[in-house]
Formats: sequence, structure tokens, C-alpha cells
Amino acid sequence: MSKSVLITGATRGIGLALAQKYVEDGDLVLVGTRDLNRGLDVVDELRDNGGQARLLQIDLMDHGSVMQAGQWIGEQFGKLDLLINNAGVFDDHDIQASHEDSESLHQTFDVNVLGTYLVTQQMLPWLEAANDGMVISMSDELATFANFAASTPTTGLGQRISRMGVNAMTVLLQNELRGNVHFRAVTPGPIASNPARKGAPVATAVDLIQKIDQHKDSDWDGKLIGPSGILPF
Repeated sequence: MSKSVLITGATRGIGLALAQKYVEDGDLVLVGTRDLNRGLDVVDELRDNGGQARLLQIDLMDHGSVMQAGQWIGEQFGKLDLLINNAGVFDDHDIQASHEDSESLHQTFDVNVLGTYLVTQQMLPWLEAANDGMVISMSDELATFANFAASTPTTGLGQRISRMGVNAMTVLLQNELRGNVHFRAVTPGPIASNPARKGAPVATAVDLIQKIDQHKDSDWDGKLIGPSGILPF
């Protein structure tokens, strides 16, 4: 049975690959993006391949656009089966923690934490209206206390702390809405999502996210999931 899937940051990298895969599987994909022109191109490409796709202009830095997106989904569909919080910022991977720029940190938190939370919050009524609604949020295996305590790189402060916020959000929302919506965080590891990044193929992340989506048992709820399974926070 086909389902409705909202993917933020769906016009490039992992988000685009996810949109293509869910469309291929027969699902209706809501292409979430702040770039209207690029979003229209992606929707056209997906439809040209026989898929069901709609454009949803949504900017995680613009809280008004997030609220409008939630209202639009309610009016158009009345439910949402799956929200994939894919959009995020990771600009400090090679910057030492003591040299972070305050403006860069502010933007990272605005997008990765506040933006992700507000999107999730606005979609909650429609996720609850669906049968087995699910939220999968991008995180990072480096964003755990277990990893912080180990001998690991001291770069990427904004990314790591902001993703810890996503982990906390996943746990707290799951505890509150247990039985109504599944909340899960995902860490696929380093992914070559653009030519400048090294890592596994994008398909690795897509396969993992779909595996999490298809795992309906509650043992993964409120957890951080990597390629090898549940990771400790």
C-alpha cells in the first residue's frame, strides 16, 4: 500500500536519492526544499519517470514557511505516513572546537535543532492521523556521549552538539507519544553525498533509512540506528 512521505532537503544528495527510491516504490513523495526552481525540476524529473511527487517549499530557517507547510499537508491529505528530517548543516567538519565561529554555530543550531523540531511539531497532527506514522531524523554516530568520551577528533562541534539535540528530541517525543508515532534517529556514517565528501555511496544511507522505515516493531522507537543496529546515546 502506497504512503505519503515528506523529505526535507530532497533536491540533492541523500534527500534526492530517497525521493527517487520512494517514488520508484510507488509512494507519494513531498519534495521539501527551500529552492523553488530546483524543487520544480526535481518534481518534473520524478513525474517523468512515472512517479507521484508534489513540491513543498519549506525553509527550516523560516518558521512561517514551516507552519504553512504543515497547514498545506493537512488541507491536501489530512495525514502523513513518514517524515524524513534530512535537511541539515555540516560546515565545521574540519574546524577545531575552540575555533568555531558564532554565526556558523547559530545557523547550525537553527537548522539542525530548531528547524528539525519545528517541522516535526507541525507535522505531528498528520503523523498521528496516519496508521503507524513515523519520523526518521538524520543524526551522527559522533553525536553521542559514548563517542565524546572516547579518543575521537575534536572538530565539528556544531554538528556534533546539534545532532545530540536531535537525539534528545527523538527520545523525548517518543516518550510522550508512545504508541501513536514512531520516532527514530539515523546515522548512516560518512556518505559521499556530494563530490567534496568522502564515504560510502548514497545508496547505503537510502537502504538504511528504508530498513528503519520498514521495521515496525517498537524496539527501535526512540533509538539511534546505524548500519549495525542500535547505537548507545
